[in-house]
Amino acid sequence: MRNGILTIFLLLTSLLGAATVLGSDGISISGGVSSSVVEGTLTQVSKLPQAEGNSYPDCYFTAILEIHHIVSGKSVPKRLVVVLPGFFARKYAPEARLKQGDKVGATLSPFASMPDKVRQTQQADEIEEVDLEFYFAKDTVLLQHFTAPQTAIPFSQDKDSAVQAATAFQPVDLDARAARQSQIRKDLEEINGLLTKHGGDWNKWYDSLAGFRDQYKKQYEAKAQRWVGDSFFSAGYVENGYIYRPEFVESVINFKNYLSARNVDLILVRVPKKGEIVDDLFATAPADKVSNPHLLRMYKELLEADVEIINDIIPRAKEKRFEFPLMYWYQDFSEDHPAEGISWVIAEELAKRVSRYKSVKAAPRANLALKKTIATPGWLGLKWPTGNPKYDTSDFVRFAGIVDEKNRPLSLKQGEDSPILIVGSSFIAAPSLSKGATIPHYFAYITGIIPDLVHRNDADYMMPRSLAREGDSFLRNKVVCLFPFVPWSAYKALASLPIFDPNKSDKILLASYSNATLREIISLIENSEGRLTFSEDSANITPPENASDTGVKLRLTVPNSISDYSHFILSLEFASVDRTNISVQYSGQLDGVKRSDTQNNNEELFTFVTKPEKLIDIALITDKVLRSPIKIKKINFYGVKKPVYYQNKSDS
Repeated sequence: MRNGILTIFLLLTSLLGAATVLGSDGISISGGVSSSVVEGTLTQVSKLPQAEGNSYPDCYFTAILEIHHIVSGKSVPKRLVVVLPGFFARKYAPEARLKQGDKVGATLSPFASMPDKVRQTQQADEIEEVDLEFYFAKDTVLLQHFTAPQTAIPFSQDKDSAVQAATAFQPVDLDARAARQSQIRKDLEEINGLLTKHGGDWNKWYDSLAGFRDQYKKQYEAKAQRWVGDSFFSAGYVENGYIYRPEFVESVINFKNYLSARNVDLILVRVPKKGEIVDDLFATAPADKVSNPHLLRMYKELLEADVEIINDIIPRAKEKRFEFPLMYWYQDFSEDHPAEGISWVIAEELAKRVSRYKSVKAAPRANLALKKTIATPGWLGLKWPTGNPKYDTSDFVRFAGIVDEKNRPLSLKQGEDSPILIVGSSFIAAPSLSKGATIPHYFAYITGIIPDLVHRNDADYMMPRSLAREGDSFLRNKVVCLFPFVPWSAYKALASLPIFDPNKSDKILLASYSNATLREIISLIENSEGRLTFSEDSANITPPENASDTGVKLRLTVPNSISDYSHFILSLEFASVDRTNISVQYSGQLDGVKRSDTQNNNEELFTFVTKPEKLIDIALITDKVLRSPIKIKKINFYGVKKPVYYQNKSDS
């Protein structure tokens, strides 16, 4: 073993003697990840954008490396794509000087095995050969000439085993599965017992509560408010009528099945409306404290479909509401986001559920602590309500934050290591993500386990598609996904997945439009004049400042070469950070996404079955409050002959 290490050391020493060392980006490669030391020639190099003034502070770039020989390590393909450091903190890395034709030596590792800080950082990528494998290049050196190979290591034909291993999921925890089924049965028994007590008819039960609803409505319209001890409440909005749609239940079942096929359980919790946990403080509560039976009806339908959802979050919140000065931001009648109190309650209930998993019990515990923090001007920067001398109305609200062992607010990220994943929109970022005060932060404090996070502002319903976009490797260490969803998410279906997996399917680039050529492919339809302009590097959509309509409709022409393929992919690459609804129609087929200003990727993929039709219509509607400009950087068309479909299953 020592002889092998010495040989590699001598080879690298001799290589460096005839080389210029370019630098290091500070990324370490785990000992469990396969790597290879290679020498080769850069045959194509992507152009880096200007670092100074760039909207992204950090950027890698790609290049095609034609390998001359493998010095040591695992077999790799003869031609591959390398990801190289470009600039960091808007300062160029030494590798940024590399150009086409340069001879280099480097240590390569599969790009899929790299940490999040690498894979989620912006890339300058002009490589159009989509069938080449991606590798991360470290310790890159500029060579004057190639060294003589000491051993003959063959080139590989298949993908590196480390990449394939990334799709191996966690084994099923049979004890946890049994506990999960027991919990679902218990919750169903409680709901069925209440339904039977009220005659077995949801509508009659709901109608019987009309007097209570009318009484509370008067308090809501009067904006009634009160301190109860040291806890402040107001008659916030409550949900009346049918609070969910059948298509929501169906879509959640599909989401559960997608995760189940990857040995990941789904646990839902509907974040209550702020009035639902105080209705009995402003009106005479029903005897069984159920103000809207249709909420239990939704729970029942989900539980009967083997979807776990916490069905008693409102009773738990009512039990705990006097332990906090604010459960919600009751001093602002229009603000629905959670305050400290309800965030703690939800975190506690989720923590109880995950205690069943062996991998959760075995996970290392973090050293975390509580630290009082204060709201700041801006989003949720509210001051104390009037009426209690203990709370100065000139002071911003204080709440508990979670800090790490260095007394810094706990940082949560979109990682792959934790057995627990928490997903959601801005409701999992309140009261303050930056100050360590959210449902995920409180969950981490209670359990001692730092969860991984997928946080998508204003895009709760996109969660199935967001996780599918991250790929199977993202879930390989997960056993449970926790989803605290906003109550109005139940008004419509969660986003459906593309009709096939655009990342796993072999695809051929057929046409690409960027810079000046964007003018050739984009045309306007339906009264969108004046909203589309072209700059040197993007197509720009700017909604009028005072218009109620913030959308634009574009039309693209499909390249003729698409007809040679049974399916195709439309790729829209953005240079903007925005919250935009995108709806794409092609020959009776509809695909769409909701972009979020907290997502990591800047490319959106849309999949279709090829038809004779040649036109694609795209509707883009930006957020009516933020009105963020939209910048389309590139449009690509890919042909797909054999689509790969998402793995799914209909049983638990």
